[in-house]
Amino acid sequence: MVTATHKLRRLAAAILFAVGTAMIGIATTEAISDQLNSNDELLPGESRSSSNGKYRLVYQWDGNLVLYDDNDVVMWASNTAATSPGRAAMQSDGNFVVYDSNWTSVWASGTVGNSGAYLLVQNDGNVVIYSSSSSALWSTDTATGRWIWNSGDMSCTWDPSETGDNECGPDFVPDVPEISGEEDPAFEEADEDPQGFSGASETDDYPQEFDAQTGLPSCNSYTKSGNVGYIAVQTVPGTGYLNWGAYMYQVGLNFGWWKAQVLVNGHQVDFKSQYYPPHASLPPSVVPIGSVVTINVVHYYWTWILEWVWQGWGGREGGWWGGWRPVFRLGPQVATGSLTCIKRL
Repeated sequence: MVTATHKLRRLAAAILFAVGTAMIGIATTEAISDQLNSNDELLPGESRSSSNGKYRLVYQWDGNLVLYDDNDVVMWASNTAATSPGRAAMQSDGNFVVYDSNWTSVWASGTVGNSGAYLLVQNDGNVVIYSSSSSALWSTDTATGRWIWNSGDMSCTWDPSETGDNECGPDFVPDVPEISGEEDPAFEEADEDPQGFSGASETDDYPQEFDAQTGLPSCNSYTKSGNVGYIAVQTVPGTGYLNWGAYMYQVGLNFGWWKAQVLVNGHQVDFKSQYYPPHASLPPSVVPIGSVVTINVVHYYWTWILEWVWQGWGGREGGWWGGWRPVFRLGPQVATGSLTCIKRL
């Protein structure tokens, strides 16, 4: 038989369990919080951690405010060690201030005048103070990670655990490597002043538009013209296919040895070595939106070269003859060029 006393004991146990669970929940939430809101503060020994658990901002007992990674490596510090510890306060005026035990300010973020600002320990290792409208006001400038190129599916992804230079990404502009391959010995004595598809004094750019973010020409429709030929690229609306090609102005000069290289975010996706103008159509799986595309072209060909030949002097009936006279000969030439644009369709 359940007595009134037993019921009261069960009720009291239930209440204690509920309160204890709530307190544990509150403590757990506090322990993993990645944010300091207006009027929040850190007392000595307290911290805030990124949601992925890799970075933590600690207000230490020596008075120093320190950002650590998950290997306990110091990434940033307020350099306020050896001060009497007080608190690190995210104030209502938007300023993040470290106070000593006498309420003397020993460090501040300098973001006063931004009511409602908050501090966030981010998953990329950066600690940022944002305004109430989510504009960045201050940071430790300790962001880690980089854009990684995945050659399997031709994608570009952000990896916060990586360090080093970006391999791709929205602001990535690759260094253009030289085209590799054996050269035809017949062209070893080619004109030392090569003709061009681009880069010559007569070069003209005909981009349909420029990308606002990177300042690069858009791949929507772009022609790079030189003094003997041109490189053209166009994105097909709707399908996203990227068409490209390189040609000489004089049809007869199109015959010869061509080498062309197509780079997407600095990585070669197409290479041609042939005896007719190179061209291709690349699907969006190879050239996704946001890709920086570079096309390098070299063309070795034969053409008539004008030379002035000294004939000497001689005499014959009617007067003297000789001197310099023009002679045309068939000789090797080389034309080079490069085009870079960003795909936005």
